[in-house]
Amino acid sequence: TTAMTDEQPVMTDANPTDASPEATNAEEKLSSGTKGGNVSDSDMKKLHVMMAKAPSFLKGIKPMVQKVMPYIEKARPMLRTCIKTYKMAEPYIFEYGQLAIDKFNQLPEEAVWGLFGFWLCFFGGYFPALILAAETMVKCDGWEGVKKAFTDLYGEYEKMDEAFDADNKKDEDGDGVADVEEISIEKNIIRKADLLLISINPNTVAKALGVIYGVWLAVIAVLRVNFAKTIALGAAIGDVTTKTVGRVAIPVLCELIPSKYHTWIPVSVQYFSRAIGVTIAWSIQSVISAFHSSVRGGFIMARMALSYREKMKGKVFNEEDSDLDEIIGYGIAILGFGVQMMSGFSLMFPLNLLFLPMTSAEWWLQYLLADSSMFNERGAVAAE
Repeated sequence: TTAMTDEQPVMTDANPTDASPEATNAEEKLSSGTKGGNVSDSDMKKLHVMMAKAPSFLKGIKPMVQKVMPYIEKARPMLRTCIKTYKMAEPYIFEYGQLAIDKFNQLPEEAVWGLFGFWLCFFGGYFPALILAAETMVKCDGWEGVKKAFTDLYGEYEKMDEAFDADNKKDEDGDGVADVEEISIEKNIIRKADLLLISINPNTVAKALGVIYGVWLAVIAVLRVNFAKTIALGAAIGDVTTKTVGRVAIPVLCELIPSKYHTWIPVSVQYFSRAIGVTIAWSIQSVISAFHSSVRGGFIMARMALSYREKMKGKVFNEEDSDLDEIIGYGIAILGFGVQMMSGFSLMFPLNLLFLPMTSAEWWLQYLLADSSMFNERGAVAAE
């Protein structure tokens, strides 16, 4: 390696002519954009150095973008149709969504907890990781912060949306056609990106994302601790079955795959074995979670129903003085657990469509938890 010398194109106040034309233009833009701001001279110099090096570092991006742009241009009519359809449906989505939230907030406390118990009792085995993640957010007082963060982000989205709508209607040349319709999609993307950066508040966005990320780290930490045995079991099953699967799969794959790719075969077999092992482990965990959540949800439903009945009579329900809540709770729990087992933990139509976002979130959480166990030193030895 060679040390940095004065001959390198580093932008300083003493040698402004050493910079490239691109860096000089960028410096002028940066200087004009930060006048009156709180950027220190040292930070400015660091930015100038990075901007001077950026053109050579990013020289491969422009050809790549130029190759992709023709395909995006072909998809432009479809994208425009999708955006217009969403714009038409957006008011109704938010109107009926807000109506549902208002109706939900009007429910008595016993009804809200009863609905939560019903979901636990009949769907707890489908979403073990998602349920624990939601409970972690509530117990660590992260829910209110996350809700406010998403509210702030939505406020910034509305500002951006208003700016985009105004930009889409501009006709500066006066030919009766909007300016965005007369430029290429590449220029339109750059135009929208520039409009995005000047229309939203970066401090609000950074603060909101920081809150969400902090809560997310806490949730992931709790999930890893609680499901460590499940992931370890899956990894152990994968390690045990790797040699058995390899004896059958490796000779076949060696015949089908060119020799230059043979080094990838043991790793692929190991990953496949561990994926099967983790899938089996999560299936076992689903049964355990279904039993636990069914009992818990059944008791919540029974106690909330009896509590509401006593409330209507002007009395207070005390679960310690009654055995009826346990009798009803166990009955509901048996029913909920039986329904989940009979379904094979596979949601039927139309529930599979209704719960598709939750199912996707559950799969994603399970993948994040299992990903770290797919490859490690012990697994590599087993694959060999």
